[in-house]
Amino acid sequence: MPHQRSVLRGLLIWIQRALRPESQPGAGGRGPDGPSERSAQRSAQQPPSQQPAQQPGGEIVTTPLAQDIGDAPFAADLSANVERMEATWAQAADLIVRRFAIDGGPRAALVFLKGQVDDARLDLSVVRPLQRLRHLNGTGTPPRGQSHGAAPVPDARQEDGSPQRREAAQAGGDGQARSAGQAGDAGQTGDSGQTGHSGQADDARAASREDGRDKRGLFSRFRRPIQLGRRNAPSPGMQRLLEKLEEIAVHTVHLEVVTSFADGVERVAQGYALLLVDGETAAIAMNVQARPHRAVEEPGTEPVVRGPREGFIENLDTNLALVRARVRHPGLRFVSYRFGRYSQTRVRVLYLEGRAPQPLIEEVKRRLERIAVDAIVESSYIEELIEDSPYSPFPQIMHTERPDVAAAALYEGRVVILTDGSPFALIAPITFWSLLQASEDHYQRHILSSFVRLLRVVLVVGSVTLPALYIAAVIFHHGMLPTPLLITIAASRERVPLPAALEIFLFEVAFEAFREAGVRLPRAVGQTVSIVGGIIIGQAAVQAGLISAPVIVVIALTGLASFATPHVGLAGSMRILRFFLILMASAFGLYGILIGGGLIQVHLLALRSFGVPYLWPVSPLDLKALKDTLVRWPHWSVHDAPHPQPEAETARRRGPAPDRRQATSGPPKPAPPPGPRERRGGRESNSQEAAARRDGGD
Repeated sequence: MPHQRSVLRGLLIWIQRALRPESQPGAGGRGPDGPSERSAQRSAQQPPSQQPAQQPGGEIVTTPLAQDIGDAPFAADLSANVERMEATWAQAADLIVRRFAIDGGPRAALVFLKGQVDDARLDLSVVRPLQRLRHLNGTGTPPRGQSHGAAPVPDARQEDGSPQRREAAQAGGDGQARSAGQAGDAGQTGDSGQTGHSGQADDARAASREDGRDKRGLFSRFRRPIQLGRRNAPSPGMQRLLEKLEEIAVHTVHLEVVTSFADGVERVAQGYALLLVDGETAAIAMNVQARPHRAVEEPGTEPVVRGPREGFIENLDTNLALVRARVRHPGLRFVSYRFGRYSQTRVRVLYLEGRAPQPLIEEVKRRLERIAVDAIVESSYIEELIEDSPYSPFPQIMHTERPDVAAAALYEGRVVILTDGSPFALIAPITFWSLLQASEDHYQRHILSSFVRLLRVVLVVGSVTLPALYIAAVIFHHGMLPTPLLITIAASRERVPLPAALEIFLFEVAFEAFREAGVRLPRAVGQTVSIVGGIIIGQAAVQAGLISAPVIVVIALTGLASFATPHVGLAGSMRILRFFLILMASAFGLYGILIGGGLIQVHLLALRSFGVPYLWPVSPLDLKALKDTLVRWPHWSVHDAPHPQPEAETARRRGPAPDRRQATSGPPKPAPPPGPRERRGGRESNSQEAAARRDGGD
């Protein structure tokens, strides 16, 4: 008997471990064999120089391009830089190198990829102004609003207090200004970069800002040189060229200094135009990217009768603008990532500061920073790499094409992940009830929305259990059906040679084949094939006696109920579980359905989405949060409803559990009556005490 107890206990522990994938306590525990842990092990084996690094712009790169092409700076020779760039791109057909000479200055070259930049913008805003730019030493084309004959205004950055420069600024003239520039440069070089009269420079800089024109350029306050690891800062000549470009040449594009060859290759791959200048060990990246993409239109997977008609597209910047147009608050935060050794895919994590819990944000960052893959093609790659239970049929991260759904998730304290090249945004954490809600539920009256939600729940449950119930009733439990219905089913099955379970299984597979064919074929042809083909083949199978008519009705109702699922991920899970319950009902009848349903419920109770219980707020029960779960209460009554929180955060906010013994009130309960042993021991102790008293009395 003890041996049987130990075997049953071990079996119970094994079932619990199998149904509970997470092995670590706290928010978002992961199993030791999860995809995020495996990628973490690979990243842990990398040297510290290859660990995810954060650039000054805030972008975290898990697999920088410098690992493949090196982290060396640019050479001082223009021809060497161009040859190295062409060799890196292996003389690609779309790599364009435009060489030209700045008027009165050094030779230069523009490097970009054809089709990734706006040619008209590049020519009008970059190439032509660069060709008209003269004399980068401070005496070139005068600023706007000043004629050639007027004396140039002394630049506060070049003010070094030398009398030659002040005399040149007062005398005027191009020749005197040129000699003053040379004298100022010599003075700066002679005193090892230390400038004098800093107070005069500050006064000149303040006066320049008071005039409404900042001599340092429009983007100088926000521009930061891109630096990864130990890299050289841009030279004063390159910095002066950048400032000249901002002041009098390039006004409509964003400029950025890159000091590493790997960063230059990355900017070219992202659609920037890279300006290389002879004699400089840095380059200037100009944002003139114009990648072809489709227009914003209504999403095809989430149509609505009432609500916004905009949908995400494959362009990350456009998707960010769509979200920003709905969340007009400075608390909207962006965390930038770049994943994929070869794809270098940009990813943005969005959350609303003050609404999203900090443990959730840290957990999302921790999982994302452990990603180390070769390519990220679509957002589904990230979904599989960061979800809690990768072997669960239920999705733990919701995806949507609608910006209004993403904005609503941010308002609720969730995290939104946008991926460049994918029109689907990822939302985490989620619950099972989130997958049963549509965006249109919040745009209609609450009474109608509540009715539709309850109907949707019934249809989703019916899409899983209806074929299994038919098998259990026809094969095992005939008494469940009324006598007229049982006679009708028996008459229709009289000529059918197949058992009911095999009948249901084969036609269910045929229905899935029709569904898949309708999706893969062109839209106009696919709908016709799926509808007409199903009707023709079903009618022919019934007339041939291969399938009974009640089976056709059951499969049709099941398919109709499955179409009511608002999210594709949950619909796919229901399709898998439908076959599981069909097998259980074929083997054990109604008891098999109960056992299978119990296993599914236990799995749902153990499932987590970034530390949030999957069945919250039903389990654990939260009455205030039930206002927007199975039914939707009016908007004015749910403004204070709680939002999903990780379990660690919930425990911290609730505080320690109260001591039940101290919290009990009322008189103490009487002690239970003594048992036989206590009574026997009491009699013995009483006799011993009596004998001791007698001895003492004697």
